[in-house]
Amino acid sequence: MLVSLANMLADANERNYAVIAANCYNYDSARALVRAAELKRSPLIINIAEGHMKRWIKRDTLALEIGPMCDAATVPVCINLDHGFTWDVIVSCVANGFTSVMADSSSFPYEENIARTKKVVDVAHARGVSVEAELGHVGQGTNAVEDTVSNLTDPSQAADFVEKTGVDALAVAVGTAHGEYPADFVPHLDFDRIKEIKAACPIPLVLHGGSGSGDENLAHAAKIGINKINIFTDNQANARTKIYAAMEENKKMYPLDMFEVIYEGITEKTCYFMDLFGSTGKADDGKFEKFVPKKPLPMFGDL
Repeated sequence: MLVSLANMLADANERNYAVIAANCYNYDSARALVRAAELKRSPLIINIAEGHMKRWIKRDTLALEIGPMCDAATVPVCINLDHGFTWDVIVSCVANGFTSVMADSSSFPYEENIARTKKVVDVAHARGVSVEAELGHVGQGTNAVEDTVSNLTDPSQAADFVEKTGVDALAVAVGTAHGEYPADFVPHLDFDRIKEIKAACPIPLVLHGGSGSGDENLAHAAKIGINKINIFTDNQANARTKIYAAMEENKKMYPLDMFEVIYEGITEKTCYFMDLFGSTGKADDGKFEKFVPKKPLPMFGDL
């Protein structure tokens, strides 16, 4: 069943668990995620990143392709635009099957972040689509030594930002980074900062850069206020490991068989995170409502 991010995370916020937001890039990767959710009876957020649209997907209509499968799922599923930077892409996603969009203006000055985010909120909420934004800035794992300790979210700004923008969820910078970290590097998550932000604005909080950030760190974060944790690299790494092992056993493996190995690798790791984040079993007793889009969008100008 398709649901909005606001509806899904309201349940996670109330019951102190986190939902995995796993990136997909085609129909089969989305199918693997839905399978994991149904196996674990867990809510699921499927992320489709604007950056991946340019590299793999080539368009912003993937949500329309996977939408019927997600709506037919026996668990709640949200389709979310991950790191939406471009106004045209964001508006197109709002109009074309996404039940949530992330408006990422975190690289802009504070007041401009507010203004740009508020404009997205006005458009998305008119359609019934939820909005996630980012305060502070989550950097890259390749520059982890610096990026995990800089541009962290200021708890004193959080309540002001949420009040002025009306966002449904807030991504916070508390010590993680996107992508792969350097070898043997495990980030230090600022749990006190998470608690301070949650106390200042008790809406669902989002952790980007979950891959490689330490199982104990992620499990604890889910218990103290983080309600959505983004995962991509770890799912891909697990699929890659399984491909290498399978090809070692059968060097004449057909591409069709490789696809199935990738599918199993993504499903397996997603199930693992659902257990870790505390979302397993929550689909059957949560307060979830089917997403029904509101009236068609009018045209809006540049962001």
